[in-house]
Amino acid sequence: MPRIWSVFAAALLVAACSGAPASTQVPPTTSPSTAAATAPPATAAPPTATPIPTNAAGVRTCVSSSQGPEIPCALTAGTWATEFQVPALTYTVPSEGWSSLNRQASPGNFHLFPPGSSMAGFETGSGDVITVISSGVPAGTCTGAPSTKFPGTYDGLLKFLTTNAHVTVSGVKDASVGGLRGKVLNVAYAESDGCVDGAYVDLYVGVGRSHGQFSIPPATASMRLFILHVAGNDKALVIEIDDGKGGGSDYGDGDAWYTVAQSVVDTFVFTP
Repeated sequence: MPRIWSVFAAALLVAACSGAPASTQVPPTTSPSTAAATAPPATAAPPTATPIPTNAAGVRTCVSSSQGPEIPCALTAGTWATEFQVPALTYTVPSEGWSSLNRQASPGNFHLFPPGSSMAGFETGSGDVITVISSGVPAGTCTGAPSTKFPGTYDGLLKFLTTNAHVTVSGVKDASVGGLRGKVLNVAYAESDGCVDGAYVDLYVGVGRSHGQFSIPPATASMRLFILHVAGNDKALVIEIDDGKGGGSDYGDGDAWYTVAQSVVDTFVFTP
């Protein structure tokens, strides 16, 4: 008999006679990698919204950097407040698309741009813009400096504007804006002052906390100027609404723009 058979037969005999108990099955364990694969995915933390700055009264503010070029700050619909301005100003814009220029480097100059307007439009006179100048006086002709012929006062500015033969003035009447009283008038370009650097008419100059020379060029269809008294200051606070020719903003020209601009100015509140 072959040996390999004998060994196999012996092995069978030993197994049959041993009487060893049957083995117990152990339930399979779950490996760490399998557990990780079946765990529910982690939920990502929701993004944190950037807080909007507010003033001491809790009103939103939108300040442009004083470094580099003048870049307007985008606004959303609702009420906002200026920073650095004296008197301080709160105002309300009706929709997104408006922007403001409020810089610490220019604490007496504030600008509001409706949708479709820009700083470039303000500089050329072709844009629709609302400007607030804390302290304005009559302009000298082609000098960029205050007039030496008219007093640098509220009364001096009003007289300079209403007697200037280079502009057409209409609609002069009493006005009240945001707690300040004075006059409102409409101004249109008539003929240039004759300055060598271009065609325009100088209207007023910012002094004190304000700065800049403000004029009306042919590119501006008309302006609405509010000349207002400020307590403790013999200079005029000036609100200027520019109506650029040919659609200076998404609101169009003339009454279409003035109606919206006036509704914004009507929300102004000045605080000493």
